[in-house]
This record gives sequence, structure tokens and C-alpha cells, in this order.
Amino acid sequence: MHYFFESIFVGVYTLIIYTLLNSFIINKNINIILFIVGFFKHYLGHYLHLHTYYCNNGYACKSNNKKSVISNLDIFTESFFEGIAFIFIGKFIHTFLVTYLKTNNKFLLFFLIGFSLHMLSEILHIHIFFCNNRCA
Repeated sequence: MHYFFESIFVGVYTLIIYTLLNSFIINKNINIILFIVGFFKHYLGHYLHLHTYYCNNGYACKSNNKKSVISNLDIFTESFFEGIAFIFIGKFIHTFLVTYLKTNNKFLLFFLIGFSLHMLSEILHIHIFFCNNRCA
């Protein structure tokens, strides 16, 4: 059940990224905010060595003394697609929060996006693909 705790960490990490970037984002369009946070969440994860940490300690990875190996173009491309994923998942969660919970709490939104995407990546075995192709 480690992936549940990982998902909580990713939710908090996403919330921190949102909090840090929010004051710099001029255009307050929700789609732009979702994309920027998703992009930087993944991009900074590489440069903060969170991906290497996941290679060695992640639930899907069963390796030791490995690090994340990826080209700059690949990290940019993956970050772009994570930004797109943030838009789709974020719009869905945002609609749920506004419609059913009657709240527009951005902090809850970004925590839930990070948490949900990490859980979804576990379910879809995206993390296993990451471990097999990015950890060396």
C-alpha cells in the first residue's frame, strides 16, 4: 500500500508547486494554471532528483542505487504531456468540487490532482514503464 502514501506525498508536492507558481502566473485562466503546474511539477521533479528517489524507493520500482536517466528533450516532452494530463484530470476534479461539494478551493483541487494522477499512474502501470525505461 506504499503507493497510497506516495500519492499523498505527490498531492502535497503538487500543492507546493501551485503555491509557489501561483503568484507568478499572470493569466488566471484555469487551463493555463493547470498546464503550468503540471508541467513544472514533472520538470522540477527531475531536477530535484525526485525521479531518482522514486527509482530507488518507489513502490513500482524494486531497484537499488539507480538513478533516473533521461534526455532534456524527453523530460520536456514528458512534462508537456503531464501538463496536458493536468488539464483533463483537473477539469474533471474541478467540476466535481464545484458541482457536488460546492467549493472552489484551489488548494484542495491541486492536492487532489497530484494524488489522483499518481494513483491513476499506478493503476495503469505507467510507473512500471518508468522504472523499466528511466531507471539505470
